[in-house]
Amino acid sequence: MFDPTDSARVFAIPLGQDFSASFADGLMSRVQHQPPEVLARTLILTNSARTGAAIKSALSVSGARLLPQIQTLDRVPDLPEFGLDLPPAVPSLRRRLTLSQAVGAFLTAEPDVAPQSARFSLAGLLAELMDEMQSEGVSPSQLANVDVAQHSEHWARNLKFLNIIAQHWDARRGVDPLDRLRLAAGMLADRWAQHPPEFPIIIAGSTGSRGATAILMAAVAALPNGAVVLPGWDNAQPADAWDKMAQKGVLQDHPQSMLLQRCQQLSMHPAQLPTWGGGETKTSPRNALISLALRPAPFTDDWLLEGPNILPSLAEATNDLALVTAPSPKLEADAIALRLRKAVQERQSAVLISPDRTLTRRVSTALRRWGIEPDDSAGRPLHQTPPAIFARLVTSAIGAPLRPDVLAAILKHPMTGSSDRHSPRKLISRRFEVDYLRGGPPEVSFAAVEDWLADQDQRRDYADLQLWFEWIKDCFAGLAALTEGTVAEFVNAHINAANALANPAQPDADNQLWSGSDGVDLALVFRDLEQESDAAGVLSATDYRNLFHTVLSGRQSRTTQVSHPSIAIWGTLEARVAQRDLVILGGLNDDVWPGAQAPDPWLNRSMRNQLGLTCADRQTGLSAHDFQQGFCAPNVMITRAERDGDAPTVASRWIVRLINLLEGLGDTGQAAVNGMKERGEEWLSYAKALDRPASSVAPAPRPAPCPPVEARFKELSVTAVEKLIRDPYSIYASHTLGLRKLDPLQSDPDARARGIALHEVVERFNEAYPDDLPADPEAAFLRVASEALDENVPWPGLRQVWLTRLGRVAGYLMEDEARRRAAGRVTAQEVWGERRVELPPVRLFGKADRIDRLHDGRLAIFDYKAGTPPKKEVVKYFQKQLDLEAAIASVGGFAKKNPDGTPNVVTGAPVARLEYVGLSGDGLQAVAKTEGRDLEPGETETIWQEFSALVHSYSDPDQTFPARPRMQKMQYAYDFDHLARKGEWWESDTPVRIDLT
Repeated sequence: MFDPTDSARVFAIPLGQDFSASFADGLMSRVQHQPPEVLARTLILTNSARTGAAIKSALSVSGARLLPQIQTLDRVPDLPEFGLDLPPAVPSLRRRLTLSQAVGAFLTAEPDVAPQSARFSLAGLLAELMDEMQSEGVSPSQLANVDVAQHSEHWARNLKFLNIIAQHWDARRGVDPLDRLRLAAGMLADRWAQHPPEFPIIIAGSTGSRGATAILMAAVAALPNGAVVLPGWDNAQPADAWDKMAQKGVLQDHPQSMLLQRCQQLSMHPAQLPTWGGGETKTSPRNALISLALRPAPFTDDWLLEGPNILPSLAEATNDLALVTAPSPKLEADAIALRLRKAVQERQSAVLISPDRTLTRRVSTALRRWGIEPDDSAGRPLHQTPPAIFARLVTSAIGAPLRPDVLAAILKHPMTGSSDRHSPRKLISRRFEVDYLRGGPPEVSFAAVEDWLADQDQRRDYADLQLWFEWIKDCFAGLAALTEGTVAEFVNAHINAANALANPAQPDADNQLWSGSDGVDLALVFRDLEQESDAAGVLSATDYRNLFHTVLSGRQSRTTQVSHPSIAIWGTLEARVAQRDLVILGGLNDDVWPGAQAPDPWLNRSMRNQLGLTCADRQTGLSAHDFQQGFCAPNVMITRAERDGDAPTVASRWIVRLINLLEGLGDTGQAAVNGMKERGEEWLSYAKALDRPASSVAPAPRPAPCPPVEARFKELSVTAVEKLIRDPYSIYASHTLGLRKLDPLQSDPDARARGIALHEVVERFNEAYPDDLPADPEAAFLRVASEALDENVPWPGLRQVWLTRLGRVAGYLMEDEARRRAAGRVTAQEVWGERRVELPPVRLFGKADRIDRLHDGRLAIFDYKAGTPPKKEVVKYFQKQLDLEAAIASVGGFAKKNPDGTPNVVTGAPVARLEYVGLSGDGLQAVAKTEGRDLEPGETETIWQEFSALVHSYSDPDQTFPARPRMQKMQYAYDFDHLARKGEWWESDTPVRIDLT
């Protein structure tokens, strides 16, 4: 197949050529006059499976023939052609689990390094470091020679740990995948030096960026019947530029750095590389442009010398080049999707190449609106698939109390019970969420649910509800108690619970959790965890959750659905695979492409240099090479977004260099830049118009609904009166429309929770000491507070914080209480009362926190606030709660029975005093403050007349319910602002009457 030669047999395929097609053409030209079995005996080793598939497809285009053997480089240790006897590789998961035990012990000894929850991710990064050292031939024993005298103690501790690991590492050498590949490469190189194989071997598409691959490439290039074909060779770069790069030392961040290193290793000059196809290969204008733009930073003076040489072909180089600079990632994705859609219409093949998986998912979603499913080489992260999300939710119930938000998410998940959202189970689950979970306790107790269930015996679906409850209880049985165990025990409980939840109630329906490619991939995760269980030791439930999430996040799921034959999404590595009619290079921002280099938590840059490991610039150079290959396609679109969320982005350094070069070439270069931007702006304008309505939509006016009188409120609570004054629209929404805000699934320690806790503390204290205060009132108050908070506050940390705050103001509170006790005695707490307006008939009701009977027979009403008491001006015009409670109490409105049937002993009497008792402050700080006023004789009746007049005004058919007419502050929000279309109008706009008759 090859002519004899004294040098290494290395070829290259230049930038701008379809690698797979060019390789296939060159291969066929070498075997066209030989027997067909020569091609069949040829072994081709490729950098990736997709490269191999593209070469096979290119060879099959011109007709049927015997095809060569095509394998990926990582399969070399196991190929039967080589007959290597190497021990099997340890599965990567087993190695990670083994390392996690060592990392966990290290973090226990050095807890300030990282939390225990990070041990699995740190073990994964340690495994990657081991792979890199094995691939580069760095012995673990070399760690002992690393000098950390000039570094912080953190790195010294890391190094000490790594040296301990190295002792175990040396004892098991040769069982890791990359170590096996390096050993295989060394064994083959030694064997072939004496006994070269009789069949041809070609390495195609690899740059030799890994040390093991570089050894194998050198061995194959030296074979009498072997060759190496390098991808993406820059034949526009002159020899002196290569020489300057070599003299300066290989600049790792340059796109051709890997090719230069391979040529140096094989004693060849990169400018003299023969092309795989043979003969002279013309340099494309696009290649010449990007080659000069990406010239190493120390040699950018070449722009002045060589820039004028590319001016004649500059128009040709940039005519089919578009630059999209989108204001947002969404517009970037829409512009790409529209361009791909046009490619489909014009029957062109097109590919989006980007390392930004968020961008590629956005593009895939946008394409689905036209029924286009791209062929995505990476699939999607397994942890984002429905089965994996369901499995992750179930882990939240293992070894921990079941939270309402977790239970609601599980019950509503499509994998639970049945995919039929109208099944009885799903309907009951929805009702259970609204009736019990929302606004309920922060932890779900099945005993408490059973008590609640006993009160539901009047429901028509009570029998179904009982069956549903037994099913849910059985599904979660024993999960919360499993706080420690082996991985196998956790996996078994996890699978049983997931199966029980996913099994449909209908006997003829199938469990969909394990169906499809996503379900199969999830099942493989469980299988691998169970098989390697013994390597992890005993874990806590938290450890298992972290482990499961870490393993899931490292897997990809490949969809089995049919994709569009001409539209593809590739990663950057695949830019060299094949050429399409249109290539889109997306996400070209710094820290995306090239990506930000994550810091190594085990070795810093200096330590890596001492070991001879690669620096972060190597990955930048590989990314630059991928970009350069994609850029040299015939028709290219480059895209980036100016902002990511609220943060501005920085254009990729390669775009910046390209624009700087062109703008420095005078009017011709500036015209080329303008043309690129105009072509990109055209697609951006289409993207902006994509979601634009066909006609302009006027903003909604400030609403003032006017419902029929008979549909207006018939009752009000004393706290709702302030809403009627400040925002009548909210009363219309809640009373006329019957709407209410749903309670949250998870109780939060907000002001409402603090208020409830404070009310409970004071109520218990007054019940314990109804007459005289104890000898040590502060101690007694704090003892009662501790008991009340323990029972009613489910957040242990906050219980202590709130108790500390109460302790700081207990003295003031008790002094204030002594003043109140001197004036009267506690008559009632948390009592309900009501009073009715005759015309229109409206019932006013409310609950008083505390009512005291003064020594002269009059009443005093108190209200406890978890914040600062309202100011007098606010009480006078808006916050009428205590005033209206006084109006109710003065006529005996609190003398009736409470809603729970308990008697109420507050008989009617004049009200002498109203008082707010507030407890405000942040964190552990606390300030207690009392705001009160004495009522004048007859003032309660005046209050009632004012309220009656307010209510009577809403009996007028022309009275409207305007939105937010008297807000205290504009930034304050009410529950129904979204219904009123707040944001489309200003408070200064005149409310527009909306008749609802």
